Amino acid sequence: IEWGIGRISEKVIDKINILEATKLAMIRAIKNLTKKLKKPKSQKFHDRGKNGKIDFLILDGKMKLDLPILQKSIVKADEKVFSCSAASIIAKVTRDGIMERYHKKYPCYGFDQHKGYPTKYHFKMLKKYGGCKIHRQSFSPLKRLV
Repeated sequence: IEWGIGRISEKVIDKINILEATKLAMIRAIKNLTKKLKKPKSQKFHDRGKNGKIDFLILDGKMKLDLPILQKSIVKADEKVFSCSAASIIAKVTRDGIMERYHKKYPCYGFDQHKGYPTKYHFKMLKKYGGCKIHRQSFSPLKRLV
């Protein structure tokens, strides 16, 4: 099993909006996966596909990516399609790890507890300290609190 990760900064999200940033992250993840698939593997039975090319995508939700790859969007695909469920878990674990590192840099916000999700504790810390560098300025609850 192979996967690719696509990351987008809070500044880019603020600039292009969360939906477009999500699409861009998916495109980056696909490009990273494609790079992995093109590298030779020593595993005897590892199927690399057609020269490391991805020939079909299943996307969660109602979006389409601007890529020359056949695609099917499925609402709640993470609940219906195993590979989408796995991708969702990989994304969450990756994001949680990033938030753990941010906690070391900005400990007063408690990112180790809420992982950046809009919890009561997170809002309490935002009221107390305001936003930090990693908070998206376009996030409407942050606009109301600060």
